[in-house]
Amino acid sequence: MLLGAGILATVFALTGGGASEVEIAEVVAGEIFGQSLNSSSAENGHVGYRTFSDTDIKYMYGALALVTVCANVIFALLPSREVENCIEGKDRPKTSFRDQMYYITSTFMDFKIILLSILFMHLGLWTMFWVAVYPTTLIFNNNLASYTYLPAIFSAGVGVGETAMGLFINAMSERNKNFGLQPTMYIGSTLSAIVIALITLSTPMHSTISPTNELPLLIEPK
Repeated sequence: MLLGAGILATVFALTGGGASEVEIAEVVAGEIFGQSLNSSSAENGHVGYRTFSDTDIKYMYGALALVTVCANVIFALLPSREVENCIEGKDRPKTSFRDQMYYITSTFMDFKIILLSILFMHLGLWTMFWVAVYPTTLIFNNNLASYTYLPAIFSAGVGVGETAMGLFINAMSERNKNFGLQPTMYIGSTLSAIVIALITLSTPMHSTISPTNELPLLIEPK
């Protein structure tokens, strides 16, 4: 996320950030959604939102693809060495591909893994929200259209938060043996609930699906 923020900021600085506002006639919006999006759009007759040119998109995807390739090359060249107390060591018995697939399949059918699948689905939805749904609201919200570097700031904020909490949990786990279990779960669930509440109060209702001028429920951008 931190690296992605740097890439976005660089691309926006080079291309202007796609900060133009596109006007959409209210009648067209009404035909699509069956009704006027909000009272403010009825007053000014348009809905503005951030747009990105093909050049912007090519730069962003090209830079991220290059970083991905470099990451895979670095991972492939990492030295292989035994890690103390690692559950996956080089000294484990060698098994065939067929046996490994059998073990994987049998593990998936384990009752505890089935229970954990609920957590895995939650993590997938949570990741999808942060990388797709919420960034979309920042672009489709006309009230934020003038903030050129907002997507980069959002990405940097998520990266800083993940890094800070990782360092905090690691430091506390060294002091308290079981800190990585229930204490971490309580902290994570509490912070997640607070963040979701703040996002709900500061995000226009329709900004996840369409450009909109409507104001959020409580917290308005300055």
